Amino acid sequence: MSVTVTAQVSSGHRLELDVPQFQDGQLVRITIEPLAADDKTAPGVEGDLAAWFATLPPNKRTRAQWDEYDRQLRAERDAWDRD
Repeated sequence: MSVTVTAQVSSGHRLELDVPQFQDGQLVRITIEPLAADDKTAPGVEGDLAAWFATLPPNKRTRAQWDEYDRQLRAERDAWDRD
């Protein structure tokens, strides 16, 4: 698997990457390529959003289970003190 991320160099010439696709401690190869000043790529995972959604595991909840989940969330929110 490979992932392309866009990052911004922080003060002290540091980069911080958040790549949950990999395990803690896993060895990876990183190639850094500067972007052109007019490149409007937003920081984050690049590419087609629909393709990214296609990589997610299938949803195992039924419509009835989602409705129950929503009901529980509504009940919890309604119980909050709103003063």
